Amino acid sequence: MNSNNKITRPKKIQNISLNKDLKLAASLGKLLRKRRLSLKLSLDQVEKQIKIRTYYLKLIESGNYDKLSSDFYAKGFVKNYAEFLGFESKPILDMYKSERRAHNLHNKKDSSQKPKIGLKPLNSPRFIFTPKTLIAFSGLAFVILIIGYIIWQLTILASPPKLTINNPPTQDISTNSAFISGKAEGGADLFINDSPILSAPDGSFREKISLSEGVNLVKITAKNKLGKSVSVNRTINAKLPQTSVAKTTQQTNEKVDGVRVIVKISKQATWLIINADGKEIFRGTMLAGSTQAFEAAASLKITTGNADSTQLILSNLLILNKDLGIIGSDGEIKRDLEFKKDTLVQ
Repeated sequence: MNSNNKITRPKKIQNISLNKDLKLAASLGKLLRKRRLSLKLSLDQVEKQIKIRTYYLKLIESGNYDKLSSDFYAKGFVKNYAEFLGFESKPILDMYKSERRAHNLHNKKDSSQKPKIGLKPLNSPRFIFTPKTLIAFSGLAFVILIIGYIIWQLTILASPPKLTINNPPTQDISTNSAFISGKAEGGADLFINDSPILSAPDGSFREKISLSEGVNLVKITAKNKLGKSVSVNRTINAKLPQTSVAKTTQQTNEKVDGVRVIVKISKQATWLIINADGKEIFRGTMLAGSTQAFEAAASLKITTGNADSTQLILSNLLILNKDLGIIGSDGEIKRDLEFKKDTLVQ
């Protein structure tokens, strides 16, 4: 680490060294923690470099998969963390999948082996108040309390979860993106315009959304484990300067010194992750109808949660405004599509 507190990205570990570390490691978390400590890096330093909160890095290193509720985002966190430490991503992800599968099977087995609570009926033909009957009534009261608690929990699940949104019902902005924040209770899954988003363990969330010029209708939905849902609508009016609109959404006839990809979202909102030259520049949800351009000096990597709604237009040193069209099928996740400054697409 130099005087400016900038961290040099660790060199990639050779495969022979990685295989040796994998065999010696008791777990994925211990392997990653050992590598981080050998590089003399703190979790706070790693967070600043790869933009993953220390909270999630601790969960990964401790193997606490119960609190890593979203398997999709957890894979992304593990992949980014491992690559930053210099590991090849594929064997690391294989190790993560194996551990998580074993963890889930273990939890399922423990759940199936829990003893059932029973109540032995009272056979006395008439009521006699004795210490024995007092104990029996105490046991009956305890069982009633348990049943009442279970019914209360089922009632909560049978009702829509409580959803609170911090943003005002209507707001005017002058940028092509905004943040939606709030909190959902009861471990509910969250969606923006039917596209899933990530939340913290306490149900709080803050999601970046890409907007189009004019009125943008945003629907935030919370859905519990029994499928009960509640939605809150917000309206965001984006009034962008024309120069800004042209720069971020429109094609150009000028030569591109590097690589430029225009992302257009058609049918349905979808989450995206954009990396430029190895650095994450966008993670959030693009609404249907929104368009945004992303640029890099050498390489762009794009991950989309719905390929059927994602259209790409490529420009680089060899190509100008090449329309790649819709890049996949409905609901298909496309990961790490890479476009370089000399990418040639037929």
